[in-house]
Amino acid sequence: MIYRIEDEYLSVEFSDHGGRITSIRSAFCENELVVGYTDEAEYLSDDMYLGAVIGRYANRIGGASFSLGGNEYELDKNDGENCLHGGDSTYAHKLFKVEASHSTALLTLDDTHSRFPGDVKVKIKYSVVGSSLMIQYLAECTENTYINLTNHTYFAHNGNINDCVAVIDADTFTPINGSLIPNGELRSVIGTPFDFRYPRFIGDWIDSDDEQIRYAGGYDHNFVINGSGLRHAASVYMPANDITLSVTTTAPGVQFYSGNFMHEPKEKREAFCLETQYFPDTPNEPLFPQCLFTPEKPFRSKTIYSFAKGKTF
Repeated sequence: MIYRIEDEYLSVEFSDHGGRITSIRSAFCENELVVGYTDEAEYLSDDMYLGAVIGRYANRIGGASFSLGGNEYELDKNDGENCLHGGDSTYAHKLFKVEASHSTALLTLDDTHSRFPGDVKVKIKYSVVGSSLMIQYLAECTENTYINLTNHTYFAHNGNINDCVAVIDADTFTPINGSLIPNGELRSVIGTPFDFRYPRFIGDWIDSDDEQIRYAGGYDHNFVINGSGLRHAASVYMPANDITLSVTTTAPGVQFYSGNFMHEPKEKREAFCLETQYFPDTPNEPLFPQCLFTPEKPFRSKTIYSFAKGKTF
């Protein structure tokens, strides 16, 4: 079922299937701002995670396994030898319970059949506030477990994303190996295709011979957001829409994904994602900011996607 929340500046539609954001329309732009399907049934077989809530663990876990409390946990191998976006029990294909009003909606899900430790009660609040969509995450667990929730909306440029201008507030990123798993390093962006500290076209280095770019076929990397608390993570100006998307979050990282693996019925690099998150493979990287949560310490996170007319940076 499709729900809508809105105010005079922004309208957001989403499905109870995967909590998927299926439409965002701004008073500042006539074009649709996200990539989705016209037929809701198409989401049932979608493997690109269009607009979906991602959990229990967003992004990749290397070797589809981790150790916790003296136990070894084997996860679904749905990305080569790795576990991607929670494996077969991904929230992207779960049915959420929805309570919606005019401008807010509460989505709830009981995660009781996962390969991860314990059960998790998930509560996600979508709120339209002015020209912004605010997403608040809460996940309460019955035992110690790793939790990493995000949203996988693809923002549409209605043109070539290479022409988009991006800023990412990150001095470092987490380089990957050929399996797209971080190698544990925090690498400076200076002098690399990952230096978006100042405005740059997405297309400047997207097809460069840089090893990191070759591994992912473009951008599919976690950026370490500067600062802490609720702060600016990234902004992208989409000239075909004459809209600037700005992202603020409490999360430590943001995955900038340039749609390299998009496929029919969509087109490669038709859109981009800015997925706020804990870092990929954190359960196997003790030096990364940890996302181990307990019954006494639930997972909490907030991300705000804001839309403004013109180029604002």
